[in-house]
Amino acid sequence: MITEIKSVTKYFMETRGQASQAVSNAILIMIKNIESHEEEPSDVAVEKIINSKNNYLTYNNNATKKALKYSIELIKNKKNILVYDYSSTVEKVLVELAENEQLYTVYIPESRIINGELPFLVRGYEIKFAFLEKYREK
Repeated sequence: MITEIKSVTKYFMETRGQASQAVSNAILIMIKNIESHEEEPSDVAVEKIINSKNNYLTYNNNATKKALKYSIELIKNKKNILVYDYSSTVEKVLVELAENEQLYTVYIPESRIINGELPFLVRGYEIKFAFLEKYREK
């Protein structure tokens, strides 16, 4: 079972992990010391592996909440915001900031298109894409 889990996690790290280091980091945290469960009965090993995964999720949720709180406090009184990421955490910060009913200008220096050109955010923002020169259409 441990071999199969390591094989699957390796696949995800080589595919999804190429696009986001966060994926690889999360997987490595969740499977840390997984080999220590090899000699345990399957039901015990499964419970411990699931607990490890759940502990990571709890840790990650708490860290995300803390990052949101600090981010919002830091930028709530600003008018211009530069985001260099399309992550769900960045989106959560911007969505919560929109509750202030203040118009923010968000600058996104990115070359990628999001979700087939769907809007990143709709309410409370003026979006300006600042494409990097090497990606600009000629």
